[in-house]
Amino acid sequence: LAAAYPAPSSVRAPDGGKLRSLLERYVRAWEAADIAGLVRLLREDAIVSMPPGLTISGAAVIAEFLAGSVFVGGRMVRLSPVSANAGPAYLIRSGPNEAGLEPFAILVVDVSGGDDADAGPRVRRMGVFSEPTLVARFLPA
Repeated sequence: LAAAYPAPSSVRAPDGGKLRSLLERYVRAWEAADIAGLVRLLREDAIVSMPPGLTISGAAVIAEFLAGSVFVGGRMVRLSPVSANAGPAYLIRSGPNEAGLEPFAILVVDVSGGDDADAGPRVRRMGVFSEPTLVARFLPA
């Protein structure tokens, strides 16, 4: 990872309006099961990690994973914003239908700015933490 990504202090953070727009599109894509739309928001070298051991690298491979493991059988996903690691994060609720949504994981999103003035911010990392005791900390009281 150290070779693939610059240190956080050297990454140009997107401005607030561009970041907000990206995150709104990101949530809409997840909730619509729009894999192509979601992948358009990723850097080509994006990474998904799911501790303790799963790591998926590259936008195309992430798309295949989402299609084959996440958005299967009409499964629904809803994201609720939470506060984690001083950056964008979401409580993922997943289930067969709206009434059957259950807390599943915390999704921490790492976004970097575009490489030039015309390129917008992109998602460079997604950390998915599904440990039940951790997820429970983010549930409303």
